[in-house]
Amino acid sequence: MNPSIRYSAWTDSPDWVLLVTRRIVVALNSAPDHVLISRLWATASAEGATVDRVLDAVPAELGGSPLPFAVVGLPVEEGDSALTLFVHAGAGLDVLASGTRRRVVAESSPWFRTRLDAVSHVALGDPAQIHAPALPLTEGVVRAGRLDMVFADERLTQPRTGAISVAEAAHDGHTVLRSDLPRPRDLDAPDEPAVPGGPRTLMYGYRLNGSPPFALDVPHYFGRNPKLPSAGGRVVIVQSSTKSVSATHVKVEQVGDSVVVTDLKSTNGTSLIVPGSSWQRLAAGQSLVVPAGTFVDMGDGNVIEIMPGQPLEPGR
Repeated sequence: MNPSIRYSAWTDSPDWVLLVTRRIVVALNSAPDHVLISRLWATASAEGATVDRVLDAVPAELGGSPLPFAVVGLPVEEGDSALTLFVHAGAGLDVLASGTRRRVVAESSPWFRTRLDAVSHVALGDPAQIHAPALPLTEGVVRAGRLDMVFADERLTQPRTGAISVAEAAHDGHTVLRSDLPRPRDLDAPDEPAVPGGPRTLMYGYRLNGSPPFALDVPHYFGRNPKLPSAGGRVVIVQSSTKSVSATHVKVEQVGDSVVVTDLKSTNGTSLIVPGSSWQRLAAGQSLVVPAGTFVDMGDGNVIEIMPGQPLEPGR
């Protein structure tokens, strides 16, 4: 169960130092202590890392005062979906589990530990930052004002035929806003993207603004009021109060075992970030083959995340 992790760094005083690894997430409410962070990173990122080993490496006090911190242990065993949550000295986690919201905080003792199943959202930090621009984080160390971990059922679902609204996709505000990032570099516009041929053996998907993933079973057309071409496909309606998103803005489709993103000559352009690269802007009408993990930004906080492909059953 791999969460989608976002952090908000747009604050005058980022109170949290976040260490995110494949197994463990640690949040320290303190100024950076490089010796401590290096020790914690080595412990949390080690093969076989556990919450208990991390707790052994975190001091209860720092500078003579209790150290507020939180640790989230991610499930690593096959079939295990429960999270281990530990909070200390005033640190608190807001958790949505089995459809119920609860606050995980130490009340009658210096620390509190619990294990919860069916968790769909874990948040830490300033609630006022929930609508601040947020960036994705897979592994690393950052300073932030807020952390959000979204756990979704990764099985791809097929939306109903026709249009699906972003409002129905449960927009949560945790998206990358292009206006708050460095200007993306413009790409040279090739005549046609180089799309590998061959039969389709995988089914890719996408996630819109933190929604559950949907399958790219047919070409998808995104925009404020997208029009479906005669060739068919599916339209996805997004909200754009500033109208920076065009009526029919971008097409995302699977061709063979590749995903192709095409700007549909939008007014304000389409930006994207490919894993391991910097922000790029598609030329008007340009198509680009992109890997899983790519973020496609249409504007007004509307971001499409390309999900990993899943093997198709024989004959499908």
